[in-house]
Amino acid sequence: MENSVIFDSYYKNGLQLRNRIVMAPITRSRSDNPESKATDLI
Repeated sequence: MENSVIFDSYYKNGLQLRNRIVMAPITRSRSDNPESKATDLI
């Protein structure tokens, strides 16, 4: 896996990434309570 393309750097539209691994947005940022906890709606 050492030679996998996922570890290659990536450049597009002026943005350079060290690799191609990304993380989706976390829903906790949508919480509007002081504890930033997930609610039933989330």
